[in-house]
Amino acid sequence: MHRSRFTLIDLIIVIGVLVLLMGMLLPMTQHRGSREKARRINCAGNLKQIGLALLMYSGEFDGYFPNNTANGTNFNLLNKNGYLSDGKVYGCPSQTDLRTTANVSNYRYIGSGLNDDNDDPTVNSIAYDQSGNHPGNAWMNVLFIDGHASGAKPGTLGYYND
Repeated sequence: MHRSRFTLIDLIIVIGVLVLLMGMLLPMTQHRGSREKARRINCAGNLKQIGLALLMYSGEFDGYFPNNTANGTNFNLLNKNGYLSDGKVYGCPSQTDLRTTANVSNYRYIGSGLNDDNDDPTVNSIAYDQSGNHPGNAWMNVLFIDGHASGAKPGTLGYYND
């Protein structure tokens, strides 16, 4: 007598083969930019950490952000005063020239001498990505006075890039 029904083991083997095939095909169907998107998110997270350190600094210095004589890529006051010593935070993972020191970072600081009690803290920025941090300058992250970081295509939200 010949049996034509699937057994439970046959069904498990077929499902296993299908799962294996889907697992091999899924990475090929995903959007190619997902790695860069993850780097952009990491970059925004780094700016957020810098923003929190800047707010801690301003909390101890009468509400004023560090006064660098030349606005630029120097966050050394944060490192020197113990607010943010992890060098990885100062580098944007999308940048091919990754700079992971407080002295020379992949972010531009423009909040020199500003007060954290600003009339429009969700609009006024204190730091942003350097030009070239993201491929083709197609994206930039901006850190605002209230400590939040946001990303957009340059020029779409009034952000500027050097």
